[in-house]
Amino acid sequence: YAAFPDFFRAATQRWWRRELEELYQNPRDAARSLRFDGIWIDMNEPSSFVHGTVWGCRDQALNQPVYMPSLGWRSDGLAYKTLCMEGQHLLPDGTPLRHYDVHNLYGWSQTQPTLDAVRSITGERGMVVTRSTFPGSGRWSGHWLGDNTAAWDQMAKSIIGMMEFSLFGIPYTGADICGFFGDSEYELCARWMELGAFYPFSRNHN
Repeated sequence: YAAFPDFFRAATQRWWRRELEELYQNPRDAARSLRFDGIWIDMNEPSSFVHGTVWGCRDQALNQPVYMPSLGWRSDGLAYKTLCMEGQHLLPDGTPLRHYDVHNLYGWSQTQPTLDAVRSITGERGMVVTRSTFPGSGRWSGHWLGDNTAAWDQMAKSIIGMMEFSLFGIPYTGADICGFFGDSEYELCARWMELGAFYPFSRNHN
């Protein structure tokens, strides 16, 4: 089972900072401390391999709306590989929110608290790289373009993706050089490494 913390809550943000502090310097076991300069956040769309919850979603009107975008297996509705839409979030002032209304802001809500914690804990500028973003997220984090494929067209599309994310206010962006899925052929990977040297965020993840 997995739990998805509600980063809209001030209490969750404080808890997250304590968790990162303990990771950085474990007060009970120094050998288990993990010094870091930044945090890489993945699967924070939020993404799950369970559709909704193990026990199923309760509100079919929210999870199976009249208009359904094409998402994987349509029978799972909007909860396909994510949370049930009736999931509750809570703003610091106590205002409740349905996940249905803030799904696209989940990763955004985790980003600033993570950067604030990294800077406080390390005493340095630090950095955060996140998979889930929203326009303006670049104020707190970088972004990579997600799971691509080792293919020539994917290399070309990475340029478009980075330019688009600059328009969204996220200039520190890059793709998985040489592709994430599949084995990259030599010529493709060599050319992609040449191109990737000019990505603002550059890493080979094949």
